[in-house]
This record gives sequence, structure tokens and C-alpha cells, in this order.
Amino acid sequence: MKAAGIILIILCIAALAGVVYYYASSSLTVTYIDCVATDPMSRPELMESLKTQLEEDTFAGLKLAQETAFSPADSLLYTWTVRISNRTRIPAKAAEIRIIPLSGDIIQLNGTVETMLEPGKETVIEPGRDELIRITVLTGSGVHHVREAIVSWYLWGMPFSQRMTIGQSTR
Repeated sequence: MKAAGIILIILCIAALAGVVYYYASSSLTVTYIDCVATDPMSRPELMESLKTQLEEDTFAGLKLAQETAFSPADSLLYTWTVRISNRTRIPAKAAEIRIIPLSGDIIQLNGTVETMLEPGKETVIEPGRDELIRITVLTGSGVHHVREAIVSWYLWGMPFSQRMTIGQSTR
């Protein structure tokens, strides 16, 4: 009976060590892919929609400046793409990216996993999957494209985040 008790204690310690290791090694890999600049004048329907949403206070994105009035002729749309790889065995929830704004940034349009932009749908990156997040910022025409960003997600119900520079060449 004493030997069985010792074996059970050793098994419990091994199981606890496995859970601690599993928890400590649970992380996502975040990789910057690219940045594309778009002239807002080439997207008149989007610009008109954004102006209407801002005027009617129905804009669903993030306002980066107190004054959100803009002229498409004096603006740029920067779209950054980031890959999030979940190599854990548990789903990552609520993955998103937020730009740390520079002077001249006006609004952030998105920043969640593309395939999950439906209202009310929880953003989940399943184990073993890669997802792309595209984030678009409307900014003044003289502002460069390199930004600091914070990528955040939940694993095990705990918040995690990673600060990174996006817009720089990865070569």
C-alpha cells in the first residue's frame, strides 16, 4: 500500500509538472508580413462611407484623433498584415491588434482576424492554425508607415500581449 501511495504521489507531481510546462510554453508567434499604402481617392465609396459613419457617430473602428474630419486628397490608407500562428493545443481567443498612433493618424478601421469580422462572433484562433490580421489606418499624407503595435489575445482565460514594430522591412 505504501508503494502504491508513493507511485500515486510521483504521478501527481509529474502531471502537475506537465500542466505547468504546458501553461508556461503556451504562446502565439506573431510575424509582420507587409504594408500597403492606398490613395483614398481610389476608394471614393469607402471614403464617403467613413465620412458618413463619423458624422452620424456610427463608426465601429477606433478614433485615433480628437478631430476626425479628413480630406481624401490629403490622406493615405495604410494597411498592415500580421500573421498569428497558434502552435499550442488550446484555442486563442479575442486576438486583435492596435496601432499606437502617430500625430496625423485619424482612424483605425479594423484589427481582428479577417474571417471573423461578423458582428457578435468571437475571434478564435484554433490550435495549429495561422490567421492573418489586417489593420488599416487613415492618416495624413505626410506620415510614414512604420508604427508600433500591440497584439493581444487570451490563452487559458489569461490576457497576453506582444508589442512589435510593423512597417519595417523584415529582410
